[in-house]
Amino acid sequence: MSYSSGLQRQALYSIGLILFLFIMIINTVMGRLLKKGDDDKK
Repeated sequence: MSYSSGLQRQALYSIGLILFLFIMIINTVMGRLLKKGDDDKK
């Protein structure tokens, strides 16, 4: 991060935040799908 400054640093933080949110959404959806699948087996 020391090589970036200004707009480039803001872009890196924004991309990191978007990736984090995307991963959290995927984890939530997959968790619900797997939990739903476990309920069907019982």
